[in-house]
Amino acid sequence: MTVTTTEQKSSATEEKAEPKKRKDRPPLESVIGSIAAAFEKKLSAGDIAQLRRMDPFTPSCPAYWRIMSLYVTSVGYVPVAEGPRIMVENQWAAILAAMAKAATVKGFHNPRRRAGHALAEMGYKEARFSRLMRSVDEGLPDILRTTAMYLAQKGESCNWTEFARLVLYQRGDFADIVRRRISRDYYSRL
Repeated sequence: MTVTTTEQKSSATEEKAEPKKRKDRPPLESVIGSIAAAFEKKLSAGDIAQLRRMDPFTPSCPAYWRIMSLYVTSVGYVPVAEGPRIMVENQWAAILAAMAKAATVKGFHNPRRRAGHALAEMGYKEARFSRLMRSVDEGLPDILRTTAMYLAQKGESCNWTEFARLVLYQRGDFADIVRRRISRDYYSRL
């Protein structure tokens, strides 16, 4: 007889709700890992500074467009239609600007370190965490940058794929699952 734990059931439910993975592009984890490696090994201090200062709603710095071209657009993470394309480019700008804030910590992207765990263990205030989980659209880039700066000040790394999902999936069933997963991790470590 096989016993299924609550965690296994939860994980299976979450996988079903995740947007259909396309076979023609790598998983988001791989894309974020490649971008994090570029931050640590390929981008200059000037490139990272540009990304830190970048306005996510009008991304114009050369470093942003290089990263988008090499790691995001080329692997199919940006739609072709202009309206959705601009929205997704802005979402990626928010992700990259926040990653640039966190990149002051060597190894800032750690796929084995859940974001909610890292935030709770570093003493991230519950009110700020709650704002992060509720934020969407224009409010999310600012609170994500604040969160990234907090992690950097504490010298903490975490799985940036979780934050990327928070930005890329802001509405719908999977958005709810992403927020619940990070929240469960956060509150389990308080």
